[in-house]
Amino acid sequence: MDASLESKAMTLLETYDGGNNYIIELKRKSQINKRFYPTRSQSEYIINNHDKQPKVAKKWVILDAYFAQKLADDKLMTEIPEKVWVEKLLADKEKAFHIWGKVTE
Repeated sequence: MDASLESKAMTLLETYDGGNNYIIELKRKSQINKRFYPTRSQSEYIINNHDKQPKVAKKWVILDAYFAQKLADDKLMTEIPEKVWVEKLLADKEKAFHIWGKVTE
């Protein structure tokens, strides 16, 4: 019988020593909380990206107006951001990027 997706992800988390800040944060949570178990989407992310090396960007990227408005709405920001600081590109898909960065100074 196959191990569950979540079990495979937990096994990968236990030994993860890469540079993906999101996976590092999930690993930290699993070490602090012994009852932590990744969600299905977190598990898929861990399995699909545990062996990928993030690319360091360290640059400001101008945001599309629609995305900037959505980000401001989702994060309850008082001002609409114009750009985002991209520290690392953690993973990329055909139509999306997963970054480690920040919106405010």
